[in-house]
Amino acid sequence: MADSTPTPAPKKPHHPAGPLKQRSLDDIKRAEDVAEGALNAVWAAALADEGIPATAAPDLILKCSAARTVGGQLVTATQIKESATQTELSAFKPLMVALRGIQDRAKRKFAGDAANQKAYFIGLETFGDNRTTLEQDAQTIIDRATADNLPGMTPAKLADATTALGLWKTADAAQTAAVTAHAALLNQFDTQVATINGARREIQIAGNTAKPYTDPANAAARRLLKLPPTTPYNPGLGASV
Repeated sequence: MADSTPTPAPKKPHHPAGPLKQRSLDDIKRAEDVAEGALNAVWAAALADEGIPATAAPDLILKCSAARTVGGQLVTATQIKESATQTELSAFKPLMVALRGIQDRAKRKFAGDAANQKAYFIGLETFGDNRTTLEQDAQTIIDRATADNLPGMTPAKLADATTALGLWKTADAAQTAAVTAHAALLNQFDTQVATINGARREIQIAGNTAKPYTDPANAAARRLLKLPPTTPYNPGLGASV
């Protein structure tokens, strides 16, 4: 007897999110297609009659090319940011180990002395969480450990802690620079895509008016501008279409 159990539909492959939003890439491709369609001779006079200059489509193509260039830079900047983040974390861990070691020795020397323990940030649950203050906090601990002659705190251990702090400071500065550069490129890319969408819609809206969907003879021409051939084009406020 044949198995009547329905075969489950294959699962769609999971594509992890990349540094560029797929929607933004789709927007650029759509704009390129619309610009190419607008260059077709069938649209030359119709778009001109609607006030769309002959330079609109070539200019849109250039805008798309520029956005793709920045998109490539953004991919690289994302990789640099992720690498810098990992490097910072790799430098952060040994620094915290060294600082915790100093704190443990301070607990021994200043047992029952709340004021001195507080000076070493002992008991502060969020110690190390704030990277902005960590540099100064770590330097304060190392300086106090040098002056307080903590038990078991040899010159070699102090030197190791100082070295760990220096390596982390370098890594932290590189990460901060990478995050800043990435954010600037992302903002530039998003702005370019928004501009592209606006320019593309200008052409489509004009085309929708020039060759209305109500005339079946306009269907092929409307498809060139990615306009629905048998229904009106209604992009809506803020829409990506």
